Amino acid sequence: MKNAFKPDLQDGSQWITIDGINIRYLRQGDSNHKSLVLLHGFGGSLDTFKENICFLSESYDVIALDFPGFGFSDKPGIRYSIHFQVLKLKRFLDQMNIGDIYLLGHSMGGAIAIHFAHLFASRVKKLILVCNAGMGKQISGVLRLSAMPLSTFFIGWAQSGLIEQMLNNCVYDKDIITKDLVDLYQNIVLLPGAPHAFVSQLQSFVTVFGQEKSFLVSTKGNLSQLIMPTLIVWGKNDRIIPPHHAEIAHQNIQQSNLIYYDNCGHLPQMEKVKEFNESVMAFLNDSLTT
Repeated sequence: MKNAFKPDLQDGSQWITIDGINIRYLRQGDSNHKSLVLLHGFGGSLDTFKENICFLSESYDVIALDFPGFGFSDKPGIRYSIHFQVLKLKRFLDQMNIGDIYLLGHSMGGAIAIHFAHLFASRVKKLILVCNAGMGKQISGVLRLSAMPLSTFFIGWAQSGLIEQMLNNCVYDKDIITKDLVDLYQNIVLLPGAPHAFVSQLQSFVTVFGQEKSFLVSTKGNLSQLIMPTLIVWGKNDRIIPPHHAEIAHQNIQQSNLIYYDNCGHLPQMEKVKEFNESVMAFLNDSLTT
């Protein structure tokens, strides 16, 4: 596949081709350290971790990527699914010669992390789930409308400049939604192939009635099989996925710790940067107290 859009982002981003799909990624830290892989949520990109990568890379080999169909990675006109992203993540890690990992996933990326950790348990030594999807039916009404069959809602929403409104819905403190952040995601959703990729991926785990039943059954069903220490992080003011979903994960994962942040929405890695970074570092270093 020929890459139609491969910008010079001047942020240290690199590119790797996986099964003909050009994937953007950012790697920072000493490659001799243990690897920490960061997975973004639906509609997001590795940029949602920019405030975390520098801190975490002081002790870990940190790798963040844009999933196929998202960010600045290629957006082929295919059918997207959670399983598709899990397999592409494995291919990415294999091609990068990355073996054992610590895995952190946010929202949709959290669900992908759960499925990856279940399928490839020997590779995932610790798991961090941040406001992850797949625990219950409830999810933001905007996402439910966007998942309607043959939906033009999402395309109209993206093209009408409502990106700022959606980002505001993701946080408790709207001051962290800067013009640069709005411009970044406004540009991303208007890239060729983005509307198809977003709607196709969303329909793989969300319907107009909420998070999709078979997705919930498979994701929740994997929880009791997870054998690695797990940290669950949630904002108490999350309006995208209800905070009580954290309890479902906590109750079903054998070795789990749960942290809630006050005055925080769906993006704790951006909204509670210092607390988030310190909690993740403490968990990875086996010094977390809750």
